Amino acid sequence: MGIEIEEPYTDYLDTLLESYLSIGVLTSSGISGFARSTLKDAIPLDDPDNPLLKWMEYEEKLCKHLEIQLVVALRLQTGAYS
Repeated sequence: MGIEIEEPYTDYLDTLLESYLSIGVLTSSGISGFARSTLKDAIPLDDPDNPLLKWMEYEEKLCKHLEIQLVVALRLQTGAYS
């Protein structure tokens, strides 16, 4: 179809996954801190509300990506695909 889906934060998402795999658990404050440190276009001094919304959306993307990767890994380990 010629449609390409671009995920702008792929490198950061992979870094988060690597962090999870190295320590085995990520807290919500850890994911929030990671989001704030890696999302460079959110500047709270200019407009506090907009960066907060960007951080929350980005955190959701990070969590969904991490969850998908963990489910895929678990299914590959157990052989469960249903």
